[in-house]
Amino acid sequence: MMAVATEYQNKGVGARLKWSQRKRAIEEGRSFIKWTWDPMQARNAHFNLNRLGVTVTSYAENFYGTDYVTVTALKESGTPGTAPVISPGIDSDRLFANWQLQSRRVIDLARGSVAGVMTNPDAVIHIPAEWSKLIKQNSDEAKQEQLRVRQEFQNAFAAGLVCVAFERSSERPGYLLYKAQALQSF
Repeated sequence: MMAVATEYQNKGVGARLKWSQRKRAIEEGRSFIKWTWDPMQARNAHFNLNRLGVTVTSYAENFYGTDYVTVTALKESGTPGTAPVISPGIDSDRLFANWQLQSRRVIDLARGSVAGVMTNPDAVIHIPAEWSKLIKQNSDEAKQEQLRVRQEFQNAFAAGLVCVAFERSSERPGYLLYKAQALQSF
């Protein structure tokens, strides 16, 4: 896992770490790195897809087991004198980042170029704009959103679509997916 301390976030530290990892992997004769991230995290999606140039073709359900403790997890049962009802946390679904270290797009991004953006995606999968807030305020709704996103990704990947970009938005952030054959020059 790569993490950057809060006081150093938004200063390019994470990007420098990943580009150094790429350089070392290439020096060791490697051409590919794979990792996971939570599909509900817009910040990670933007970083991985738009800044590093990864592609995504697979989704794992509850990959690490239930990993969110929710504020609303302890609910009153409604009956005086009875024990509270425990609501389980949220599954640790993950997307798999495929980082082709020598792809044209990754090379361009490594040189500081802005990633090319394709228009007219074949599918867009929207995620909640404020996922962490939603978990804290309404874990049941968060679970339903996660299930929706899970199903949309599974359907898209089953149809042969590839996720290559993320659209940042304060209201409706979303993953952009395209047919694999359209990406040959991307």
